[in-house]
Amino acid sequence: PKYPRLLLFLGQMHFYQKHWGQAAHYFRRYLEKNPDDMATRQLLAEALAFQPKAQDEALEAYGDLTKRTNDVGLRLRRVTLLLKAKRWEEAKQELQECPVPQEPQLIKEQARLLLWAGDLEGALDRYERFLKLDPRDREALIEKSRVLIYLGRAAEAQEILRGLKAGENGARLDQPEGRAVLVAFIQAALAQKDWQEASHWALRLYCLGFPENQARPRNWQEARQQRPPKRDRDRLSLEERTWVARALCHVTDPEACRLATDLMVDNLWENRRHHASLLILSYLLPQLSRYQDLSRLIYRIPGIKVDSPEYVAAIAFFSSKLGRHGGKLDYLLHVLKQYRRRWPDSPGEMLSLADLAMELGDREAAERYYRRAQRMWPQDQRLANLVVQCQMVQKDWGKVLA
Repeated sequence: PKYPRLLLFLGQMHFYQKHWGQAAHYFRRYLEKNPDDMATRQLLAEALAFQPKAQDEALEAYGDLTKRTNDVGLRLRRVTLLLKAKRWEEAKQELQECPVPQEPQLIKEQARLLLWAGDLEGALDRYERFLKLDPRDREALIEKSRVLIYLGRAAEAQEILRGLKAGENGARLDQPEGRAVLVAFIQAALAQKDWQEASHWALRLYCLGFPENQARPRNWQEARQQRPPKRDRDRLSLEERTWVARALCHVTDPEACRLATDLMVDNLWENRRHHASLLILSYLLPQLSRYQDLSRLIYRIPGIKVDSPEYVAAIAFFSSKLGRHGGKLDYLLHVLKQYRRRWPDSPGEMLSLADLAMELGDREAAERYYRRAQRMWPQDQRLANLVVQCQMVQKDWGKVLA
């Protein structure tokens, strides 16, 4: 079509029908004759953003928009695309240059993006600004408590969480918001090394995986004995199971250790490369004192082809060095280490995994995670300090002085 209005109409029609490629085509044709139509330029950028193969074009379109207007919402949309494209340094730079919005929801979105980009102080500032405007927003309160935990201010986070009153005329525990409160309580307790408190909240979270008509366990021994059937285990998400198991790493009851192992094996069937589950399972395996427990795990961990020639040769090699029990343990630890060879691609996730490794006493793994994060954020001095602290804990004075 030659008529601009018809081109615009066709673009809008395809846009609302979610035919993104065709919509972008007609919007481009229209803008050739009407380059100053900002609303259509925004529609073009959105249509491109919805196409996985057109992300670079979408970033260019949003970049052009931000040069023509001071709309903070458009700048935040561009930051979102940069973060999705894992262009961390560009995203951090864009966020630093972005002014604080006036609209409450945009302030909240900016806080979320700052947290995603790893700027904890900036995220806390925006959440505090937002909560001055809407002090009862439960999602923002939960997110602010998480940021405080990451900043080492877990006691302040607990005060916020107590105000949310999970399960007591507050957040319903069977809803995502209520579960998020329980997870945050576990995080805060672990950050303060209050293992008993973490276990208490972890048991409450774990009980949400039980059917409504089933009695709730009062302790971890009952929890493992009354474990829900497999069809009900998906009531807890992968991350929720991970936090329960992380709390159980600090419980001395052998049944708690076995239950945590069961939860992490469930996670591996959902995602074999989930680093947090692999770290926790590597910590738990040496605590399984019975050979039968290790033997059963051989059949349960995904990817191990029991009785295959490769398995028989590998188990014979490890057993020849450490005996039957030690050989099977060493073989399982070797398998889990191999699964961790594919690294996560988010600096924030790397820092979280390093924190978990430090908590579990695996300083070597923690240093590797810090160094991987450094590759993505080479200018971050805080990361350099964390690497040095980790080396000092390991008493690796050569690296510290290098």
